[in-house]
Amino acid sequence: MLRPRSILQLVLLGFLVVLLPVLVALIYSGQTMSRITSEHRDHIINVSESAEYLQKLASDLVDVERLARQYLLLGDQSLLQVFNQKIDGMDQDFEPFLSRSNEIRAAVDQMKQLKDKLKLRLNDANELLPNDTQTLSAIDSLANALAFLRRQTELELRAHVESAKDRASGTQQTLTILGFTVIPSTLLLVGLFSVLITRPIRDIDQAIREIGTGRYKDKAGQRISGPSDLKLLGERLVWLRQRLHSSEESQERFLRHISHELKTPLATIKEGIELLADEIPGPLNDSQKNVLSILQTGTSHFQVLIN
Repeated sequence: MLRPRSILQLVLLGFLVVLLPVLVALIYSGQTMSRITSEHRDHIINVSESAEYLQKLASDLVDVERLARQYLLLGDQSLLQVFNQKIDGMDQDFEPFLSRSNEIRAAVDQMKQLKDKLKLRLNDANELLPNDTQTLSAIDSLANALAFLRRQTELELRAHVESAKDRASGTQQTLTILGFTVIPSTLLLVGLFSVLITRPIRDIDQAIREIGTGRYKDKAGQRISGPSDLKLLGERLVWLRQRLHSSEESQERFLRHISHELKTPLATIKEGIELLADEIPGPLNDSQKNVLSILQTGTSHFQVLIN
């Protein structure tokens, strides 16, 4: 199990772990906003390109229709050649739509079929009347097919807009849930590491108080847990407790020894003073009695101090 070796490492680890949910939320939010921005930009480009392609296709179709009607009216082969070039060039106008939805590709295929049908009608017929119904019908059908392609393109763009709205709404909900998750998670981690950091410090404070009040038998410092440096400090407190306890015991032994050594001569002195007070060696004068009284007072006080 990975354990911090110092209180500094524990603080740094706590700082990183507390910041981790916030960093994850920020990274996810940044990536999500970047994706939405990219999709929005692509949609704008798609709309612009679609409008440009449709405008180009509509312009070419107007030219094709005009050339076809002029050829029907005048029968000039040069007009037919220009018509063929123009209608063949429409294939390039269709290419941007081939990578779109199935509906748009189907509309493009329909326009291609009508285009080929109109070209075949004008090139294979020997004599065409200006009001040739089949040719005019093919021209109108081609125009209607373009209108259908335009509608399909608009529907696709609208579908993309609705899809983007749904994704944006889903992303907003996800970010909201993430925010409500990150805040309590961060607070929980802050509380956890606060306990991990302050608990060994409180234990050290309690151990020092016990040593300071002389409670050497409580094994102060042995219950300290946490980083290695705090555990080492706890071991030092145990060592200090043992040294102080040993010093106190040595002092007590020394005092007991001194007390024992002093009591014997003191008892002898007191016994001699009592003999003098009883005037066993002989009668005492007043001066000697005063000195004897001083000795009795001193020995009594000394006895109290020894005890």
